[in-house]
Amino acid sequence: MVAALFLWAQFSSGCRDVAKAYDESREKLLYVEDRVRRPCPGARSVDSVKYLGPDGSNWGSKVIRWRSDPYLPEVETRLEHLSRRTSIRFEGKQALVETTKDGKRRRRKVDLPDGAVVDAGIDSWMVANLPRIVAGEELVVPILLPELGKVVDFVASTSNGTDRSKDLVEVTLAPKSLLLRALPVRLKATYRPSSGHLVAYQGISDVRGPDGKNLKVSMRYQGWKDLAE
Repeated sequence: MVAALFLWAQFSSGCRDVAKAYDESREKLLYVEDRVRRPCPGARSVDSVKYLGPDGSNWGSKVIRWRSDPYLPEVETRLEHLSRRTSIRFEGKQALVETTKDGKRRRRKVDLPDGAVVDAGIDSWMVANLPRIVAGEELVVPILLPELGKVVDFVASTSNGTDRSKDLVEVTLAPKSLLLRALPVRLKATYRPSSGHLVAYQGISDVRGPDGKNLKVSMRYQGWKDLAE
């Protein structure tokens, strides 16, 4: 009985953050992201994300399993409305990227350089490096782009949306290579340095619309709240 109560407490504890994704003009709701983290507070173990369409229908889900390296979580994304699944796992210094669409499976192995970042690991990297970015440094971070099957160097720097009087820092991530600047992967993320919380995001999403294309979104996060509230 005691063991059962302990397990219930462990897996019922958690927190939730909800964000609405609009188009870049913030006029049209594209989808809703509902994320639950367990445990919370404390060391992260698993993030479970639900994606809901603008009509509330189930678009899919994502499971993020945090490992000892906070920059390299294992990830599984399912987009039910497109019958699409993508998973990222690791074998030594390689990422194993598997994509299934309409029953057709594709597997790729991608070599990871030191300091590489994957999916939600970008948020961990941002929080860890915010003091240096706020101080004006331009930092290079190698990010895995699973759809391309390659790692691309990005440059992180502060941008015009930074307002330190309001405890807000806007960070821009853009490809380091001029040849890749044409790719639609430039993004902006706004953080509160005092807490390290993500406040807003603007750029390409890994969620795809009904036409199968990655959505360009503008999102604002409500902030983590205990599930018990």
